[in-house]
This record gives sequence, C-alpha cells and structure tokens, in this order.
Amino acid sequence: MFRFDDEQKNAFQKLKTILSQEPLLKLYRVGADTELHTDASSYGFGAILCQRDDQDRLFHPVCYASWKTSEAESRYSSYELERCDGDLLLVIPKSMQVDIIKQTHERGHFGVRKTEQLLKREFWFSEMRKKIDKVIKNCITCILAERKHGKQEGFLRNIPKNAIPLETYHIDHLGRVPIPSTQKSYAHILVVVDAFTKFTWLYPTKSTSAEEVINRLSKQAVIFGNPCQIVSDRSTAFTSKSFKKYCADEKIEHILTYSIGDLVAIKRTQITPGSKLYPKYLGPYQIIHVLRGDRYVLSKVGEHEGPRSTTTSSDNIKRWLVNECDSNVDTSGEDTDNEDGHQGPMPLQNGRDVGPAENV
Repeated sequence: MFRFDDEQKNAFQKLKTILSQEPLLKLYRVGADTELHTDASSYGFGAILCQRDDQDRLFHPVCYASWKTSEAESRYSSYELERCDGDLLLVIPKSMQVDIIKQTHERGHFGVRKTEQLLKREFWFSEMRKKIDKVIKNCITCILAERKHGKQEGFLRNIPKNAIPLETYHIDHLGRVPIPSTQKSYAHILVVVDAFTKFTWLYPTKSTSAEEVINRLSKQAVIFGNPCQIVSDRSTAFTSKSFKKYCADEKIEHILTYSIGDLVAIKRTQITPGSKLYPKYLGPYQIIHVLRGDRYVLSKVGEHEGPRSTTTSSDNIKRWLVNECDSNVDTSGEDTDNEDGHQGPMPLQNGRDVGPAENV
C-alpha cells in the first residue's frame, strides 16, 4: 500500500535539500575521470554519473537517472536485473549532442547508420538519427572525399589564352532583336571583350553583317593591334566567307563555339575489361540541341559503336575530324559555307549530314 504521509514528505524534502546542496551537480567535462554507479531492484533502476574534480580530487555527481521496472522486469531475478542495469545509457544534454556526434563520427568518418550504432551503445538523446544525419552532411572531410554518383556535372570548355592583355577577344552582338533605332539609324551593338582584362568595347552598328563587324575590328586594330584569337558563336556574321577571309589575312585564329548541327566525337565513358585498347572517342555525332551549363543533346550519324542519342558536356566532346577512309562523310568539298554564310553540316546524297569544312 502506497503511503505519503508527513514522515515520507519530510524524507522527500530532506532528500531534495541534500541533492541541491554540497556536493552540487557538476558540469560534464570531456576527458575527466568518469564513473557510472548503478543499482536495481524489482521496483526500478537507478544510476549516478560521477566525475573526478580537479581541485579536491573527489568524484562528484554529474547526472542522475532512474525509472520504474516494467511488469515483466519486476519478475526478474537479481542477477537479471543487474544485467539490465548494466545496459543503462547516458542521456546527453542538448548542448553536448553535436560534440558527441562529431567525436563518434570522426573515429572513421562513418555513415549515418554506423555512427548511430556506435552512439546507441553508450548514449541516448531524442531524434538521434536526424541529428546525426545533419552533422554528417556538414562534415567538411566527408564532403571533400565524397564521390558523386550518376550523371556528373560538366566542366566549362576552357579556351587556352595567354596571360597578357589584348591576346583574345570575345565578340558578339547584344541581342538578336534590333534595339530602338537612333537618329543615325544605329539599331545594334557589337560587344568586344578582352579575355584577360575583361575590358569591354561597345560599338553601335546599323546591322549585324560581317562587313560592319570587320569595319569596327579594323578601326580598333589601328589603336590596339590585332588579337591572336577571336572567340564567337556561329551567327551569320561570324561564319561568313568575308569574316573567314579577314581572320586569315590578319593571321587571327577564329574559335567557334559548338552549336546545333556541329559534327563531333564523344569521349568513351564506360570502362570495361580491355577497354584501354578501344578508341577513346566515338563518332560522328551531330549536335541537335543546346542545353544550359554547356551541355548538348547528340544524335548518332551513320552506323558505328555508341548509343543512338546521348547528352553530354563540352569537356567530353571534340570536333569530328573527317578522314579519307571515312565513308560516312563527304570530303569532296573544300568549303561548306552555305549561301547565308552559315558554316554547318551539308546534306549528302544518302541523307546523312557531314561536318563543316574546318574539320577536314
């Protein structure tokens, strides 16, 4: 029969007074000598976590824990109760949980499941798995060492350039749609950017023709000289015969970025036994769509090894070089410029496309 009369109340208040006076509960200190005292009976379990104080060299309580036995546990023998009592877990306060997780995880930078298994051997706190997952996701060592799976991110296609100003120009027209015309009938802007200094020239033009581009570049060359390289897209002005001739006469290397219709070879990415003896590139493939992030959708041209269609990034592409032994491409034409000045694939009699003449 449960009784809680004056005698029990006085004993309870005395016990609270003792626990709240010397020796007071100490803060847990990592590295200090630690002892866990446990006891058990048919009514419940109890435990005291103690640590040695640096000043008086005595053990002081850090944490108390107790709970009632279940109906089944109340029928255990004293030996079985002591075994259950030996399985007590240390309840970690919220302020120390992250440090305990980090210490356990950094034993071998384990995953969430392994770290959780190690922690549950000695400690307990609420939402343990969720907190472990958060700590591991922010572990710098694991982030740097982790290898991404699945489709890898593509790299930008770096264009070699010297580390001096005015060596490489990037040119383009600002927008394909004409801007509001001025009194002098200027409706477009030619943008020229120095690759090293990022210095930018803006030239108003009346059209996006190759003649106006050549005119502005020639005037700029009088002051700054010609660059060694010019990088542009494949718009009509930059793929015309006149612009091609201008670059050749001025000894300027003209670099065209990939666009729809280009013929390319793709890098072999699947590694199999003996694949070191295979060609490193497959092709030809034709670019049928340009995606963001310097990625392209490709379609196979002709019959050869490789998928019918694929998506890849520019770092896994190189221009398709036509050779005399290749029956899938036409090597008879010296110049594949179309009538509109676009330098792109030319149709064959068998219905297949070939690459631009610069690939020959």
